[in-house]
Amino acid sequence: MNLEAFFIVFVAGFVGSLILGQALNWPDAGTVTAIAALGGLLLKDKQRNTDDESC
Repeated sequence: MNLEAFFIVFVAGFVGSLILGQALNWPDAGTVTAIAALGGLLLKDKQRNTDDESC
């Protein structure tokens, strides 16, 4: 999960920087999208862990 999460966050930050950073002239867009992607991954992992415990 850690290596997969690293690549997802890296790509999300890069793509966010390319699309939002250039189109909207927003220099920190890559950082914001990377943090949002990491938050989504953490919530997904937490949800998966709570579903496993309830069985």
